[in-house]
Amino acid sequence: MKTPTKAEARELVWQLQLNPNKPKWCSPVDILLTANIILLSSEEGECWASQGTLSATLSIQPRHIRRSLDRILEHGWVTEESRKSSGQSNILYPQYHNIPFGEVAKSAINSDANKLAGRYYETVRSLPKVMTKNGRMRKAAYQHPGWAQHWAMVMQTWLDDGWTPEQIQTVVDYAFDHINHTAKRGPQYLKKIFPKLAESAGVVLC
Repeated sequence: MKTPTKAEARELVWQLQLNPNKPKWCSPVDILLTANIILLSSEEGECWASQGTLSATLSIQPRHIRRSLDRILEHGWVTEESRKSSGQSNILYPQYHNIPFGEVAKSAINSDANKLAGRYYETVRSLPKVMTKNGRMRKAAYQHPGWAQHWAMVMQTWLDDGWTPEQIQTVVDYAFDHINHTAKRGPQYLKKIFPKLAESAGVVLC
């Protein structure tokens, strides 16, 4: 498969994230990491982002990034070129022919889904900064490429399931109040536990 354009890469990322037939071994972190490696890759198919950059972008601890990277390397989703001798970050190469993008049925994204996604996006942007281990202050979460659009697609799925915009907003607000780990407030995680969160928040599907 030839290296995709930026627009094609974004489309592939949606297909990967929403594909219901992903392998059982892969975790939400594996999916997010693979998606971001794809989005951050150059026209030559090279991702120069360091593990520190990927960790900050996804708000996931470096050790979890390394474990996830080892898994996707093992299964051939990505290859890695070592540059240890030069003291620079390794280069990552997405292996598009091995990644299970699948075919995803698309639904129209309506204005309610986009408004809900926009509110989520602004909530993430307004999170207070956190102090890193080296004493520096940084954003609590970084909006990686495609977050807003991915959220709109997830919101639309919940709307299609019968939840009202008000119910969805209540559940998302509940998640921000009760889940401390920023990465676990993202769409890849929340969409799996939405009914359980709704029950905890006292929201009932009409």
